[in-house]
Amino acid sequence: MYGGNAMKTDHFNFIVTNGQTTNNSTLEITIKMRDQMPKLTQNRGLTLQQSGSAVISLSAIHSIDADTSTENITYVVTRQPMYGTLLIGGRAITGDTFTQWNVDNFDLSYQHDGTRTIHDDFAFMVNDGVNTGFMVDQTEYNRPMIFNINVQLTEESRLELHSQSPKDLTLFPSGKQGFKITRDNLRVTDSAVSSNNVFYTINIPPTRGSLISVRDEVVITQFSQEDIDNGDVLYILERSTENSPTNDTFEFNVHDTRGYILEEQRMNLQWSKVQFGSSTNDRVVCEQEGPLAMNVLRLGDTSGSTTVTVESRDQSASKQLDYTLPDSVQWGPEVTMATVTIDLNDDLDRESAERFIVRLTLPGNAVIGKPDKVRITIIDKMDERCASGRSIIIPKEFSEDHVNDHNEIEDVTITPMMTILKPL
Repeated sequence: MYGGNAMKTDHFNFIVTNGQTTNNSTLEITIKMRDQMPKLTQNRGLTLQQSGSAVISLSAIHSIDADTSTENITYVVTRQPMYGTLLIGGRAITGDTFTQWNVDNFDLSYQHDGTRTIHDDFAFMVNDGVNTGFMVDQTEYNRPMIFNINVQLTEESRLELHSQSPKDLTLFPSGKQGFKITRDNLRVTDSAVSSNNVFYTINIPPTRGSLISVRDEVVITQFSQEDIDNGDVLYILERSTENSPTNDTFEFNVHDTRGYILEEQRMNLQWSKVQFGSSTNDRVVCEQEGPLAMNVLRLGDTSGSTTVTVESRDQSASKQLDYTLPDSVQWGPEVTMATVTIDLNDDLDRESAERFIVRLTLPGNAVIGKPDKVRITIIDKMDERCASGRSIIIPKEFSEDHVNDHNEIEDVTITPMMTILKPL
């Protein structure tokens, strides 16, 4: 019987005799060494926190082999973990293998993906490059072993949505107006996962505009919290807003990679609209009546400040010579009306009617509604219609319903063919 030492040959001497003749001889024995199987001595598993990571050390898994180095004692992963990843040096393992040397040098770790599960595992076999099996205690195994991973759940962190309408309506380089959706307007509080793992899916899109990706310049139906945080999500007013409401809404679901979901959430959008207060697009005024005041209304959301530029286009009148007007008007928070005051220059020359158009343009934090322009006709003070004091001309098209008890015209839309004068 082989004694287990390092010898690879042996011999013994013997004598052969037939009673008459004796021969001394030696029997040489060559011993073919048998490769020893690796032995799994430790398979205790791992315990870690939800979403955490932990090193798998030799106290958790350990194998020995008297005739094989630790670099060649190989663990073959036959089934990967479901709720996490095995890492070597911080990177996912390649080729589904790691070695005892990786374990001994604390290179092997497990990263949990945050799923709310209390258990994960992976299956493995031990290989020394020669034998197909491995030993556990005194038993030879040719089937995978299970490495158990226990997950300690953290306190449940539910999704919490914060939604607020943006305040600043912006004019974008495209010439269109809209809002930049930021985390101040739309965000989900979720401490368990990062912003690139929180997703919004549009169920009902907005009706008066579109959600656009700045990066891709396309309409989007899904985006992440990271996209919002990076300023990549815009709401663009697409349809005419002149006679439409000053609000819009869209419905969405939001979910994270843990499987939590908030369904049928809404974001409301509101903005201001500015327009002239009168439905009359034409105004006729006597030269000596002094400043002409025209009201400009602000409708919709009035919580912020708004400005609008006032422009004029001369027809037969001349700016500065016949009239002057402000460059702009503005509204403070909660203010709904502003006034454009036009000063009429009373000159000494008798002249024919002078006309010009006043228009609202370049709104700041608002859209422009209708009417957005008024044509003004200035009648010379020497004209008999202004000088007489009661020179009101009522066209035939007007009904008696337009005239009050004082013979004053009320709420009449003036066409270019009509000449209407208020009495002095």
